[in-house]
Amino acid sequence: MELKAHFSQIHKVIIDHLVQAQYEIVAAIAWFTDRDIFDVLCTKAREGVNVSIALIGDKINQGPGALNFHRLTNLGGRVIFLPPGSRDEPVMHHKFCVIDANTVITGSYNWSQKARSNDENITVVSDASEFAAKFLVTFDSILDRACH
Repeated sequence: MELKAHFSQIHKVIIDHLVQAQYEIVAAIAWFTDRDIFDVLCTKAREGVNVSIALIGDKINQGPGALNFHRLTNLGGRVIFLPPGSRDEPVMHHKFCVIDANTVITGSYNWSQKARSNDENITVVSDASEFAAKFLVTFDSILDRACH
């Protein structure tokens, strides 16, 4: 297992890892507005990589000016919008990505334009299939909650 912490140029680090995906990208990201990262996901979906993302179904992710998530679904990707939360329902506030069931990217960084200018961080955990499996189980539980 290899751990690396990143505090700058985070969107580039994410992109560098996403382009290496061979068969699967799974991500739970509260807010996603970064067009560069989105374009990489679309490219990977077009190449046949299974891309699944879960997002908060709010005005940031679905309102005017939001990314065209239909483009990703038209390329074979899967986009799940979760309820934005309430007093009785938790907010899906995760920020993690699992690549090929072996690499995890996690931290405070939303995949947003605004995050590029915030004080943010990510940790990339590579060669870590058992660690990645825990995030995949969490992703599945997010999907289960979305379907009920």
